[in-house]
Amino acid sequence: LELWETPPFEASERDGRLYGRGTVDDKGQFYLHLKAMESWMRSTGSLPVNMKVIIEGEEEVGSESLEPFLDENREMLTADVAVISDTSMIKKGWPSITYGLRGIAYFQIDLKGPSQDLHSGIFGGAVKNPIHALTQIIGHLKDENGRIAIPGVYDDVVELTSEERTAIAELPFEEEIFLDEVGAPQLSWENGYTPLESLWCRPALDVNGIWGGFSGEGSKTVIPSEAHAKVS
Repeated sequence: LELWETPPFEASERDGRLYGRGTVDDKGQFYLHLKAMESWMRSTGSLPVNMKVIIEGEEEVGSESLEPFLDENREMLTADVAVISDTSMIKKGWPSITYGLRGIAYFQIDLKGPSQDLHSGIFGGAVKNPIHALTQIIGHLKDENGRIAIPGVYDDVVELTSEERTAIAELPFEEEIFLDEVGAPQLSWENGYTPLESLWCRPALDVNGIWGGFSGEGSKTVIPSEAHAKVS
């Protein structure tokens, strides 16, 4: 809670923008669909196609109810096109249409070393440290050119066409502004591609969390028994 600049459960205006819990991910985009349908109905009296609307609020906890619901209602939900707006605009005032999204594979790495934590002053140097081993594994997941080193990752990746690359290159993207928005010291992307191409069209690999051993105040000379990481 101490990281919130504004109260999470009430709308707050700051620098001409509205802030609140879940307002962009995903209530704002859904509201755009409702307003578009409303505008069409008011101006023409009817919609040009049949619309089926699904709202679910479990995305950030894995959408566990959505998949069985889709399976159980496959016939009712049959459609020619699915439109999702959990996406962004390239720039303020530039309406943007996203026509493809990356999927996700999420896994956890668990390493088990000695049967219990050991004193590093006594056993250090002769016993493999699980955290060291884990960082070595993680360090080999990507190469120095920004490519994922896991076999098979790129087998089904659709390559960009020359038309797509030209269109992306014409978009208003400034690295300094992007860095300022994300608050990062520098960018990192796959060799042979631009930052936007890497951001939108190429596989990404990220370590989402890593833990093991002693992480409290002070010092503790320990070779941990286990080490863990979450990777997407």
